[in-house]
Amino acid sequence: MSKQNELVQFSRGASGGGSKNLIINGAMTIDQRNSGSATTNGSSGYTTVDRWKAYDNLSAGASTAQQVTDVPDNQGFKNSLKFTVTTADSNLGTGEVLFIQQSIEGNNFSVLRYGTSSAKTLTLSFWVKSSETGTFGGSLQRSVNYDRQYGFTYAISDANTWEYKTVTIVGDTGGTWPTDNTAGASLMFNLGSGSSRLISTANQWGTTSLGFQVSGTKNIAGTVNATFFLTGVQLEVNDNATDFEHRSFGEELIRCQRYYEVILPPSRQQGKVHNTAGTQCHFSLFYKETKRVTPSMVVAKGSISQVYDGTTARTGGFTLDSDGISTDGITFRAVLASGMSGTIYRNLSGYDIICHVDAEL
Repeated sequence: MSKQNELVQFSRGASGGGSKNLIINGAMTIDQRNSGSATTNGSSGYTTVDRWKAYDNLSAGASTAQQVTDVPDNQGFKNSLKFTVTTADSNLGTGEVLFIQQSIEGNNFSVLRYGTSSAKTLTLSFWVKSSETGTFGGSLQRSVNYDRQYGFTYAISDANTWEYKTVTIVGDTGGTWPTDNTAGASLMFNLGSGSSRLISTANQWGTTSLGFQVSGTKNIAGTVNATFFLTGVQLEVNDNATDFEHRSFGEELIRCQRYYEVILPPSRQQGKVHNTAGTQCHFSLFYKETKRVTPSMVVAKGSISQVYDGTTARTGGFTLDSDGISTDGITFRAVLASGMSGTIYRNLSGYDIICHVDAEL
């Protein structure tokens, strides 16, 4: 088999469906948690566009992350992820970090044969814009304990201007990399790191425990209102970058739903009373995509507007909780402030039963 054919074979198998890009939602188009409009605090992890974690653990600083429509001209993108420093922290503690991250499931990363002599070379490409200029840092990590990493650098030459970057990452022949439904690898765009989180040497595999960012690269945490935009992120099995793989909105959504899903049932969803007081009922919902693991119900993102038993309607006083959950569906319990007669509850407002489930890495 020729080298080119081998690369194509591995690219097609990397994420399923003939995809060459290991990154899901690299164009930042899917934002199920916020419906594409909310500004979210970066310190809480998965709060912004799907599959991307915008994170800070700064003791004095603060940041936000959100989906925006600021994109490079004539590249086919409509969204980017905008990261903004809202409170500056110019003196980072030794273990403090600021980064944007995507974790890649071991099932998808396993085709790269990391940890063997056949480990594949990867090329990372992306579009970036920042109010700050200079040398920025990133890393590809083994997600187990973050104890194997390839730190890389790239330069942003012009402030507030979209620039295209590529980075070649040689395969890691050492260590044991996950090949199951746990996190196999993590791609990080690092924006600030304390002294114990630094990588001393770029462009080689190292074993610094919790080393995230190449020493001497940009720390934007110390500049209030500093911004960092990212889109068109592609990680592919190749020695060189190729054109970004623009997947359809529907295909990208399905990929994201393996890890997080917003469930909007059809009109007149049926439920059943399961206590004699008539104050509790079950609703069963099925996912559009099988989850990576049994998810958790995001209670703060669950809602129900009205139930009806054929005689009486209730339009308030609801609380929701998971009553049974699997990788295929969820039965949740609606608890009413007061009882109702009959045995069948129907939702009259249809799309106002909303349930979010989370199976993120």
